[in-house]
Amino acid sequence: MAIRVLFVPFQYPDKSGRPGETYKAKNAHWISMTRQLRDGGDTHSVLECWYHPSIFGNPLLSRLGKYDQVYIRGHCIPGFDGIFDLDARVDESGKNVTAPNVPRPIIDYLHDRVFSQRLVMSLTTQQVVQRLTGSGLSPGFAGKIKCYNCHSAENGEQGDPSFAARVKAQLAALAYVDCKVYGYTGSLSSSHEAALGHKTSLRQDSTSVRASIARVEV
Repeated sequence: MAIRVLFVPFQYPDKSGRPGETYKAKNAHWISMTRQLRDGGDTHSVLECWYHPSIFGNPLLSRLGKYDQVYIRGHCIPGFDGIFDLDARVDESGKNVTAPNVPRPIIDYLHDRVFSQRLVMSLTTQQVVQRLTGSGLSPGFAGKIKCYNCHSAENGEQGDPSFAARVKAQLAALAYVDCKVYGYTGSLSSSHEAALGHKTSLRQDSTSVRASIARVEV
């Protein structure tokens, strides 16, 4: 059976208010929905993997083959160099997070939408890739890496490359050349929409499409 791994680049939040905390529930829902769909004939299983600084070579990632897929979790905006988490009150070390720490592109993009007083913890693309490869993904991995992040296939207004394109370039620099990398356009649902049985992407014109339709290979 093929495997889908939900990879959260943040350390597992063992205390409230740390980055990535919402992905505990989001991943659990995704996994639960997949089990329900599998009962109806789906042919893959979904597992989660969190970054851990003291663990190198997680067997879950190191054993993945060409039919398996990795989904990178986290928020994103067009042309942003990395991913981020909203509402984290402290960083991974427990240090308080304050609004001045928020990268300017996030403030500019989210200010009139959802930013307001929400606090952000971000990771650069380089950090994300280092955490993924350091967690055990083999250089010979020939499956798919899906940047399952809102707008991850979209360039910035000034031509800044998309997060997915940056991920592919960072992987290639580390000799990860056998895998395929994908990003998405629009705002993605965190998991499957219960009434639909699949994930969705919300376009700029407010129409919703199946997430696979918004998926772009980079």
